Amino acid sequence: MSMNKFKNLIVFIIRSGLSLTSIQFVFVGVSCLIFAEAVLYLFVDILRLNSIFAVIVATELSVLLNFYINDNWTFRKSKNISGSFMSRLIKFHVSRIASILVNIGLFALLSEVFLIHYLLSYFLAALVAFAINFITSILWVWRMNIPTYR
Repeated sequence: MSMNKFKNLIVFIIRSGLSLTSIQFVFVGVSCLIFAEAVLYLFVDILRLNSIFAVIVATELSVLLNFYINDNWTFRKSKNISGSFMSRLIKFHVSRIASILVNIGLFALLSEVFLIHYLLSYFLAALVAFAINFITSILWVWRMNIPTYR
């Protein structure tokens, strides 16, 4: 990658982070985080399931909801150029593997090793994974075009 292309990529990521798309992405992410926290609470406090099992299920349900809303709202203008629904769903899941592993790993570390409350642990872990999610969404899943900046 040439220095100019790298510069364009960095400028694009920064400008994307200040766009309507990023605001929608954050709104969807926060909504899905609240959903995941509710599922986690239901599974752990009400159904008395293991918290590690519960966080895996809550995370996957949140990922599916997140994809659906982003696909139909946040990136609806970009989805026509980035393949079929199933192609985007697969890319979305592949791109989330790193963030899911970070999310679950950090959750386990915070809640099991540092004994931080499981809801706060999940919230903090999700924040760390957010940057990975946004960058992979704009660059790969919905393939927004990177303009040339001078």
